Amino acid sequence: TLINGGAGMGKTTLVNIVAKQLAIPMKEIIGETEADKVLEIVMDLKGGILFIDEVHALKTETMEKLYSIMEDFKYEGESIPEFTLFGATTEMGELIKRAKPFYDRFKIIIELENYSISEMKQMARGYRDRKYPSDSLDEKAVNILAKNCKLTPRALIRLIDTAICFDGDIKATLKSFNIIHNGFTSKDLQILKYLANNKKGTGLQGLTAYLNTSQQNYLYESEPYLIQNELILRNPRGRVITEKGMRLVKQLE
Repeated sequence: TLINGGAGMGKTTLVNIVAKQLAIPMKEIIGETEADKVLEIVMDLKGGILFIDEVHALKTETMEKLYSIMEDFKYEGESIPEFTLFGATTEMGELIKRAKPFYDRFKIIIELENYSISEMKQMARGYRDRKYPSDSLDEKAVNILAKNCKLTPRALIRLIDTAICFDGDIKATLKSFNIIHNGFTSKDLQILKYLANNKKGTGLQGLTAYLNTSQQNYLYESEPYLIQNELILRNPRGRVITEKGMRLVKQLE
């Protein structure tokens, strides 16, 4: 099974739930693990689960050694004990482009959909009640945090943990992460303002130079939520702000 979804969406948690429900052992590794180590783990799983996080980062050599194992539980002509393989990736496109034969050997492909606000509120209440049953974090506070986590469970947990440290002070919690409105940060506003002043569009290099950040930081940390909320668009000229983005700039200024 291959699980595709953004960082912090719960891919690892999902595999842990499967292992717990089936009452079988699970071994977690990351994609950079060397081939010999992966094979060593496979031989010793005893019917359990092998979970490869960042599976797109596996070396081609490692993927090729897994081909026959994924097809019929054989390696170099010898049978090996059956087990379950889970892979998780944030870079499905990269995996398909670089290793289509490996991708094709996964029997089940799961695309994690974005969570809704109501789902985030449910997660927030569940996490609060389980982790902090005796602390005072009321329903209003939980709902505010759920609206400000960019619909990402990992970010939601971080906000709740911080709010507990601040004795339920939600303003201080949001300020500590530079969040100014519905998950949007001061950096997001900076991006939108820059694009508002360059309405014909700006290239990635110029935008990241203005932000004094790397292209990878921008692409993975800032841009997805802005595009998801239809505040910016990509076009042949680069990044442009939408009318919705312009309205948000005016609202937050």
